[in-house]
Amino acid sequence: RRATWRPRLSHEAARPTPDGSQQPGSSAVPCGRAGQPQLSQRKKRQLCHRVQKERDRGATMQQDAVMTWAPVAHEGEEKPSPRSAHSLVQNGSEAWMFGGCDKRRPPGPNNELYKLDMSDKETFYWMRINASNPPPARWHHTAHLLKDNKTMLVFGGFSADKITRYFNDLWYFDTEEETWSQPPPAETALAEGNTVPTLKMPWPGVPTPRGAHATCLVNSSLYLHGGYGGGGFARKDFGDLHSLDLETYVWEELETTGDAPEPRSGHQLLCVEDRVLYLMGGWNSNRQFDDVHVFTLETRAWSQPESASGEENFGPPRWNFTAVSVFAVPFWKIFMFGGNSGDLVDGKPTGVYQNDLQVLECGADVWKRPETVGSIPPPRSDAPMTFESESGTLLMYGGWQHAWPGDRPTG
Repeated sequence: RRATWRPRLSHEAARPTPDGSQQPGSSAVPCGRAGQPQLSQRKKRQLCHRVQKERDRGATMQQDAVMTWAPVAHEGEEKPSPRSAHSLVQNGSEAWMFGGCDKRRPPGPNNELYKLDMSDKETFYWMRINASNPPPARWHHTAHLLKDNKTMLVFGGFSADKITRYFNDLWYFDTEEETWSQPPPAETALAEGNTVPTLKMPWPGVPTPRGAHATCLVNSSLYLHGGYGGGGFARKDFGDLHSLDLETYVWEELETTGDAPEPRSGHQLLCVEDRVLYLMGGWNSNRQFDDVHVFTLETRAWSQPESASGEENFGPPRWNFTAVSVFAVPFWKIFMFGGNSGDLVDGKPTGVYQNDLQVLECGADVWKRPETVGSIPPPRSDAPMTFESESGTLLMYGGWQHAWPGDRPTG
């Protein structure tokens, strides 16, 4: 059956005992420092609670953890079909899934939008949202939930059209009002003779249409790297880096220094501490990548940590995988799952599908391979994943392995 997968972190986080002492092997968290102004008892309690909460969150991610995978039952009057290369964003107990390539006749991209209610931890519930004026059908696009925790941003992707093959449009979905919209510079319309909407007016600096690109949010800016596409019938791997100010809607192609990554698609771009971007993996028409690159926003400089790159560290080259960056103490972490890997050889034009989970310790730039137990998902690519901090769980749905997961008989 089709399943929504959730791995949970198991850990032994040290907490104070009722008398205020620490458990054996744990470290105390100070609630004040000598020489600082005295705080009221109320302020001290508030400060202690906040520090303890942050320390517990850090302990959840910091210690060597056992990752427990489990499929979750999911129901709904209109459950989504098996699909891949869709997008998935989450806010607490709710998630929204858009588009992707799914099982239909003939198989192809869609513009369906679903909401997943996870308030019942035993059984999740899908709801189809039929909002007016949705984006055209697409897959290999990117989506993010903005800082307001209610607006989903969608950019680019591959279309189903034989002429307008790639998108460079921007869409917003208001998850509270359940409405689609476009900011004025990004408005699209159907031109005469076209079956897919294009930009109404020139949008200075907008990247060339593309899909399988990588994006991430940093405060009020969207950063975009690479992808595959072009105008008209062009087909090209990109290696450009752009930023979009989401307050002014001004695009900028960044001039960078250092050893920039080669053009690629099917990679990931992740923000850490709102100051650096981690770019990893991917492929292009010439090769597949097993590298990690770090872009420092302040200096606009690329660097490549050798400790995280190369087959001896990163593992075999990998593309069309999923990854999320997560706050942790002392280092942020990046969780990477699945994808295609290896060399493209005769008989295996897509490489080998993976279902392993790796964790990058961003402060040291070293990969760890935690123990994973439970019902581990079958190998797959193009399966987006989210992270929910309060419960310490990852959420994943769908993907592809010569078929859609759940699209084959079991026995």
